[in-house]
Amino acid sequence: PDPPPSILGLLLPAYVTVFVDFLGYSATVVILPYIAMEQGASAFEVMCATSGVFYAGQMFGSVAMGYVSDAIGRRPVVLLSLLGVSLSYIWCIFTKDVYSLMAARLVGGVTGGSLPVVQAIVLDVTKDPSKRAECLSRVSASFGLAFAVGPALGAVVNEYFGKRAVFAVVAALGCACSLYAALSLQETARPNIKVGASKWKQHNASRVVGLSFVAMFGTAYAFSCLTSALPLFYVPMFHWSARELGIVATLFGVS
Repeated sequence: PDPPPSILGLLLPAYVTVFVDFLGYSATVVILPYIAMEQGASAFEVMCATSGVFYAGQMFGSVAMGYVSDAIGRRPVVLLSLLGVSLSYIWCIFTKDVYSLMAARLVGGVTGGSLPVVQAIVLDVTKDPSKRAECLSRVSASFGLAFAVGPALGAVVNEYFGKRAVFAVVAALGCACSLYAALSLQETARPNIKVGASKWKQHNASRVVGLSFVAMFGTAYAFSCLTSALPLFYVPMFHWSARELGIVATLFGVS
């Protein structure tokens, strides 16, 4: 018989999913403020289009996807999430005003709430509690790597092909990751086991996982607020383009 796959082999598609998911976000966040300003958006609307509505969608999407993944399985939820995010980026290509842009970003936020599902996949696969911290740290590493690479990718694509091309590139990456996940990601949820909110609180790891969610959310939100607010100050003062914003955002992501 074939040897059982390693934990890393089982979790690699999940890590790639987190990386591609947040790579798309961090790549587009450096050009979204400029697109919104070109559409006549106010400062508040720029902030909403860049990060506000996206994270509002994530707040609800993450909770909903967590419960749905318990009901129907992790794999279909991850696949639907990747496809939904890709479609939201395709929608962004064709937006004509800031409100349709915000609507597309809201859809991307709701469907992009796959991080808790990936965390659940890690907990499903790592039966040994001593290895869970290591495996969860790789999720965080994938998340951080995306924020280090994404702004540079967005700036480079914008420099050579234009702002809307960034959406096309990240949509293509999302579709490619969907295909990879469809071929490689295995279902990890155990059947006939329902974990309600009251029982979830009984798990020893619940506080640690909850704090990791808060830390990731806070880091991403601070990063997005910074990158969406910078153009409002530095474009009038120093005539910054998306290239300069991408360089600064990359430095923040690396640090």
